[in-house]
Amino acid sequence: MLRGKGEKIIDKVDDYLTKFLMITSAALLLVIVSVMFVEVIFRYVFLHSLTWSGELTRYCAVWLALLAGGLGVRKGAHISIRTLTKHFPKGLEKAILLFGYFTIVLFSAIMIWQGVKLMEITADQLSPSMHIPMATAYAAVPAGGLVMLIYGIILSLQAIGRSRPA
Repeated sequence: MLRGKGEKIIDKVDDYLTKFLMITSAALLLVIVSVMFVEVIFRYVFLHSLTWSGELTRYCAVWLALLAGGLGVRKGAHISIRTLTKHFPKGLEKAILLFGYFTIVLFSAIMIWQGVKLMEITADQLSPSMHIPMATAYAAVPAGGLVMLIYGIILSLQAIGRSRPA
């Protein structure tokens, strides 16, 4: 009974997080495209460049890459050796898969730890054009790490519950 409830909670967290990240990624991409379009119009029609547009699109692209990296973990879109491991015995295949998820969790934890340190170092610095704290831009590192960590744990728990990796 408890296992069933636990699986339902994991599935809900997975669904909500995936939906949130899809919407957030789409919004960030829309901001990037819109700001770049406006910048082109200002530069070539009005002969005036916007000082903040490049900076905003750069920070949005960093956030997009790191958050979408978490979606890549969830969807299994990153480099893997599944072609080789699917021919292994079930136990070995599962052990290799779980080791891969463990490395994702470990890497994600390091991203969070080092990202928070980076935010602390840059907390008093302002960005050149928009004058926002640089910690806001660098917060993408621990945020992306957290997303990858959550998905790494979810995938690990799901793999433990299956007889054969998906």
